[in-house]
Amino acid sequence: MSGPAGVARLAAAGPFDHLVIATSAGGRASSIPGTAPAEARAAFGRFWTAYDLLHAAGDLVRRGGSVTLISGSSGRRPGAGFGFWSTLHGSIEALARAATLELAPTRINVVSPGGIGLRPDRQLAEHAGSPDDIGAAALALIANPAITNAVLDVDGGERLGRWSGSPVTVAA
Repeated sequence: MSGPAGVARLAAAGPFDHLVIATSAGGRASSIPGTAPAEARAAFGRFWTAYDLLHAAGDLVRRGGSVTLISGSSGRRPGAGFGFWSTLHGSIEALARAATLELAPTRINVVSPGGIGLRPDRQLAEHAGSPDDIGAAALALIANPAITNAVLDVDGGERLGRWSGSPVTVAA
């Protein structure tokens, strides 16, 4: 679902209490110098889909409802070789912050996943993370009517550093 025709089909099925915008950018875009401009423009369609849906949120979401967007950890913590993703994810989070102000009282939040299924040496939690964890985070934001303008990291601590992989021992 994308573009004006897709938004119109969604609006015809609504209004909804909550909307989760979980789109895929597709393609292989990664680094800024390594991503062809045409590929970057195509992958940036993910941003425009989010924009189109937020633009129509007044018709799509009932008063008191919410919109939850999915971004990615690189939006706030870029990594070399992932400059394109950093730009895309950061733009989605900036869009959500602006929409929070402009679409109130509709609540706008973001779930920001890190790498899913990473080894423990790439994050701080032993749990490798799964798509279900991202869904659970979105549901938590939807369920709490006091949360708006939040970015919920679902990354096992990936943004904070690396775990040694050794279990924690507590001296008696």
